[in-house]
Amino acid sequence: MGFLDRLLTFFQDLFALLFASSSPEHKLKLHIKNLKNSLRQIEPPIYRQDGYILPSFPAGLHQIFNIITPVKDLLNETIASTDKRVSEKYADFLFELVLPEEQRAILGSLTFAKRSEALTTSMLDPERVIEEQGKQFALVLKYLDSPAMKSTEVVFDKLFALADFCDFNFNSFFASFDPAFQAHEGKDT
Repeated sequence: MGFLDRLLTFFQDLFALLFASSSPEHKLKLHIKNLKNSLRQIEPPIYRQDGYILPSFPAGLHQIFNIITPVKDLLNETIASTDKRVSEKYADFLFELVLPEEQRAILGSLTFAKRSEALTTSMLDPERVIEEQGKQFALVLKYLDSPAMKSTEVVFDKLFALADFCDFNFNSFFASFDPAFQAHEGKDT
């Protein structure tokens, strides 16, 4: 029976490849097949051919958990803090670090205090000073749409994705492998 199932699957894949290679189901099947092949190549092996998960998989997850715990603590104290003010402060700080010096100087000149000072100390017409400040602001907005800033957005997205990954509840996941698993995190042991 196993031989006939494999033969049928082979012909189904062949017909799907020939006649419907752009179908979403075929692409999904191909993607899953590629994932299975890449999982087979991992050393030490994490599962057997019959789908049984080997002990090295949860052991690897536990190592990942131990490695990311300090990263999680750091992120929770800074950019991923539950206190919105702290989180925004560090996000703003990182944003300013990414900006070139010229853009930081322009951004610094657009604070309320600097703009007020420029209006009071300038010998020019106030309308002209405000117009110049508007041009400076337009330069900052133009830089925010630049490709350099788009790559910075990708870095921020990856940083927040890392924070989400670090917040994953590994303890309940470990319990899936061993019902007797007791989390020691946060307990006096």
